[in-house]
Amino acid sequence: MDHVDALIGPSDELVESAKYFGYKGPAHMIANGVDAERFTPGEGTKRNAWNIHSDEVVILLARRLVFKNGVIGFAQAVAQMKAENFRVVIAGDGPDRAAMNEILEKANRLDHCLFLGRISNSEMPDIFRSADVSVLPSLAEATSIAGLEAMASGLALVGTNVGGIPTIIADKVTGLIVPPRDPAALAEALDSLCANSAKRKAMGQAARARVEAEFSWPKIAEETRYIYEACLNNRYAE
Repeated sequence: MDHVDALIGPSDELVESAKYFGYKGPAHMIANGVDAERFTPGEGTKRNAWNIHSDEVVILLARRLVFKNGVIGFAQAVAQMKAENFRVVIAGDGPDRAAMNEILEKANRLDHCLFLGRISNSEMPDIFRSADVSVLPSLAEATSIAGLEAMASGLALVGTNVGGIPTIIADKVTGLIVPPRDPAALAEALDSLCANSAKRKAMGQAARARVEAEFSWPKIAEETRYIYEACLNNRYAE
């Protein structure tokens, strides 16, 4: 990799992986970004169409339903939740949908869940605004764009302690971080947010503020430009 002047990765984990495989040059973690003018807090229009009451907490899983996204563990967590005042909205599809469905049905939680299937990105701002909490139960992840979209939309975000997720979630401030492969811990985190609307709202406001300060595309573009200029001027920023 001697021909590479500098490396940019969207998580510390990916940057370290490059070094592990022999890269010895300048390396920088720059997070993914989000369009904070498109994904904004506000009143969503979907809850009536979903037949969800105003007093129910909407937990959004905006994920492709595949193994690495931890969706089986998420279904197991929903099966263990003690709360009753919630509905799960699943925006995405994939090969693990049938297994999720089976877990939820066995736990008598299928009536709490709405599978939307594949959703176009143009619909996602309204879907985020129609939710109260978003979840990233991933087993592997960079700085998740879906997570940043949720934060930009003013949602508390619950995510696993893998990859770039801890980079975007300030634990107990903008959301909650739980161990991966731990449905009981995820269930407990979701129950705590279902039980405390003030905590959800405060975390959502803090999440939006953090996006504006650190993860909007203009901010990410400025960080990237600095690395490009360092390369062009033979000045490497470690």
